Amino acid sequence: SPASQALVAAQYRLSSHRPPGTTRVAVYSADDPGGFGPALQIVTDNATMLMDSVTVLLHRIGVAYKAIMNPVFRVRRGAAGELLEIAPPAEATFDAGVDETWVHIQLSKSVDRASLAEAERLLPRVLADARQVALDPNDGIDL
Repeated sequence: SPASQALVAAQYRLSSHRPPGTTRVAVYSADDPGGFGPALQIVTDNATMLMDSVTVLLHRIGVAYKAIMNPVFRVRRGAAGELLEIAPPAEATFDAGVDETWVHIQLSKSVDRASLAEAERLLPRVLADARQVALDPNDGIDL
């Protein structure tokens, strides 16, 4: 469908440039010309607890959603973060790459712009925290 094609095109645009270690977030309102809004899209490094962090934040700020897609891709990027290659991790034929999660969240029609703006503002920080915990499970714990 045209909305599905627009959704995939938007996700690809969002992921076309991502500097290492950063999270990209895009918000699409109900009246977005792509026809798939309201929605949130995220591109970030894959990490354990990633989706739990996303859903907990959305619940906390009152952003209701209908569906979540969160495929993981092996991605090779240039020095400035430009997308060079992408493949499912099991099919990747290139070594120098990182696993990224490309998230699409279909939101409830009742979502308000203020909550969406709050999600867009908070998600990069929340996901950076989740990534830090995944990288160092003893962070902050004195053994």
